[in-house]
Amino acid sequence: MKIPFISGEGPDGYLPINLYFSPRKIYGRDALVGRPGLLEFCDLGSSAKVRAMAESRGMGFVVSGSGLYKVTPFGGSTLIGTLDYSSGNAWIESNGEQVCVVENNRCYIYEDETLSDVENDDLPFSPASLAYEGGYFLSHDANSENFYESDLYDGSSWNGVEYAITSVKKDYLSSLYAVNGQVYAMGHESGEVYYNSGGSDFAFSKIQGGNIPCGILAEKSGAVFLNSLVALDNTGVVVQLSANPIKLSNEHVDREIASMTTAKDANSFMFSMSGHTFYVITFPTGNKTFVYDMVFKHWYEWRTGTGRWRPNCYMKLDKKHLAGDYANGKIYELSETTYSDDGDEIIRQRAMPVQKGSELVTFSSFELEQEGGVGISTGQGSDPQAVLEVSVDKGKTWGNEKWRDIGKAGKYKQRLIWRRLGRHRDFTPRVTVSDPVRTVWTGAYLNDNR
Repeated sequence: MKIPFISGEGPDGYLPINLYFSPRKIYGRDALVGRPGLLEFCDLGSSAKVRAMAESRGMGFVVSGSGLYKVTPFGGSTLIGTLDYSSGNAWIESNGEQVCVVENNRCYIYEDETLSDVENDDLPFSPASLAYEGGYFLSHDANSENFYESDLYDGSSWNGVEYAITSVKKDYLSSLYAVNGQVYAMGHESGEVYYNSGGSDFAFSKIQGGNIPCGILAEKSGAVFLNSLVALDNTGVVVQLSANPIKLSNEHVDREIASMTTAKDANSFMFSMSGHTFYVITFPTGNKTFVYDMVFKHWYEWRTGTGRWRPNCYMKLDKKHLAGDYANGKIYELSETTYSDDGDEIIRQRAMPVQKGSELVTFSSFELEQEGGVGISTGQGSDPQAVLEVSVDKGKTWGNEKWRDIGKAGKYKQRLIWRRLGRHRDFTPRVTVSDPVRTVWTGAYLNDNR
């Protein structure tokens, strides 16, 4: 009997871990696939959190600790300037000629190989976020409803009388986001949408009816998908923001977020790969990373080891998907042919309830259809294994581990099957693979003696 192990909803509290759903992946069949691994691209040598990243004219610009670094498409890196602070949130944007950085209410401009601090006399407010749209850098004033624009194509000059005052609610702004030609000015309880109207005093005007009825809880939780903004709203759920916000998080993710000591430190990014667009939101205090596939509408948990996933921020550079580490100053390439996180194991795990009832049933076998023969030549992964555990109490506890061969290199017809699984009323299988090998599961079958 075929069971919905690949695409069905797991038991409460058990999202697919380090996997994602891909329809018609192998011979037109749905599959669960291991997520991309992390391959070291460069080490900035800062031994500090990578706080922000952006591409400009074929080069990467990265804030790590107190340093601003230039990164080449080949993995070279150079320290090009020093910021006033080494921690806290940072934003980075480019207008093609200048790179602008905002952090800890300071603004910096990198131009002509020189990093300059925009002095307070030239910056008549305390910058608390950063966006770029239509030739203007945009930033909001800390603890106010106002946001400001730079001079056109010049982030070193800001006019104190050129600003907008958000007005839906008396609500301090939290972050600004550029979304497909528009600017989302998000407060703690509400938001407003602006467009470049070409005004002489202030270039941006509010769109008629551009009111968003919720705010955002975490200032770095927003990421852009097509013509929308996805963020953690002020009630602690993930939404796709518009005049009529669409809730994206499911009950399990909501409950996990609600249980955390704080979710205000959440940060996020969006990346697209192999026909999928993933919204990645990490909760540093909660030590968890949740991932939502915007295309195929599934939630996952991605981990490095047993904690949060290592990427803290993201940029695309010369077709490479690059992510900065939350702790050590490294930049990684997201690689679908790398099966570890810079040497740390990736534990891929899936649980799925398939039998609930009052009748005792004898289960003769469970088979997980897979892509076999994925073993590597030497070391861990040369004889890869999968582990089956069975729960008979709806995922609260798990039975003994049962190990099976995935298949050494070249053993493409290797079957992944477990037999004589006992007599139970409830039956929930959980499969785990930790070897550094390609993981593709395309179907699951459970046979009983009824």
